[in-house]
Amino acid sequence: MNYYVCDFLLAINILFISVCLPFLLGGQIVGFWSVLFNAEEDRTSIQADISCQVNKLLDEMQSSFPLQKKETWISFLAALNSVMEDEPSQPAVLLFAGRNTAASKQSMQCVALTLAINVNKLLHKKSSTNADFSRVTVNVDGITDLLQQDDTINQELDKEISSILSDFSSVILGPLEKLPPRAALLLHGYCDNFIAPFKKSVIILTATFGFDIPHNSKQLEQKLHSLWDPTLGVDISASIVSRVANNVVFIEPETDHTLARLDSSTLTSDVYHCHAVLNS
Repeated sequence: MNYYVCDFLLAINILFISVCLPFLLGGQIVGFWSVLFNAEEDRTSIQADISCQVNKLLDEMQSSFPLQKKETWISFLAALNSVMEDEPSQPAVLLFAGRNTAASKQSMQCVALTLAINVNKLLHKKSSTNADFSRVTVNVDGITDLLQQDDTINQELDKEISSILSDFSSVILGPLEKLPPRAALLLHGYCDNFIAPFKKSVIILTATFGFDIPHNSKQLEQKLHSLWDPTLGVDISASIVSRVANNVVFIEPETDHTLARLDSSTLTSDVYHCHAVLNS
């Protein structure tokens, strides 16, 4: 008799499991997809918020520097969006090119500083209120004038770039045409897509030219090859050029009126600070 009772209870359990299991599994599946959907929704919301911040800061820059070309803002947008990812594959590298004139160099430095400040704002690496943004620029002229040996120049450049990117999310280095060829090797590591030590950053390089200023990226690459090929060889030079000149931005000189207008207190404090740095 007990055997019949056990068999009956076993049959009841099997029937219960057969009826309830689909509902239990269905609930777990629904819960799993609900979590995924909510996570994706949150990610989309965050990305939309980041995109809004990027666009707002670029709009402010555009109004401060009205003579810059449309392609400039497209390059900035691509650079900022690439480093806003959680784990960028490489730093964003921008090469600013312009004429070797006072107005052009001042415009280039001010655009570069303002962009560096905005990068720092977006990535929240250090408070932009208390940060000394005059520190984000590595002056190649100053280093090469002070130091004569390539190895010593390399060490100083490495120390300065590393120090800046440890505190900030962007660094400005130039003029590139004054960089000794062997010192240019250092840029290979910082701008690489595998071994770069600071991938969540924007590296802004500057280069100025006289009457023979390049008018497109190909011409600029040729200028860099002419500077570095004789010492480094074509292959090594090409590997550096491919990393530093993959996003060239030709900076237009702003008018005297625009540069003078930077003294106005109606401008953002960042642009005003930029002007103060340039004229300090």
